[in-house]
Order: sequence, then structure tokens, then C-alpha cells
Amino acid sequence: MTDDEIRALLHEKMLDRSLLDQLPAIASDSRPGEPTRILAEFGGPFPESCAVCAGKPTQVRYSPTFAMHERCHAIWQEAVMTRRRRL
Repeated sequence: MTDDEIRALLHEKMLDRSLLDQLPAIASDSRPGEPTRILAEFGGPFPESCAVCAGKPTQVRYSPTFAMHERCHAIWQEAVMTRRRRL
């Protein structure tokens, strides 16, 4: 899959809200009264399917929400940051 194909999938998934269009709050602990935070894990391999292209195994996981390949993750981060600059 090319980077442009990944970008197109990301765009679709962000529009239909099946994938976050912002970087999640990441922490290793949650404090009472604060929003739930997501634990980010890097390296893998993780058994979950990629939230972007559905391939396995993945190397980045935001537990318990979603996982991605390193390349899909990098393109997703780029898309999120580009969107953020426009707002």
C-alpha cells in the first residue's frame, strides 16, 4: 500500500469518526476525576489489526483503543498535526 493510499484511508476513517482525528492523551496512570488516558506501547509485534489498513501484526498500540503499523502511525500523526495547524 502506498503512502497516498494510506492517507486516503485515514481521511475516510477520520471523517466517519472510526479513527481519532487528534492525538490521544497518553499517560501510564489515571488520576481520579481526570479523563481516561491511553497507554501507548511501541515495538510489538502486537496481535491487533492496524486501525488504518487492517494488516497484522502491528508495532504501535494505544491500549485499549487501537493499534497501527509504524508507517501507518507516522502518516496518521502527520495528518493529525496538519489538521491541527489548520484549526
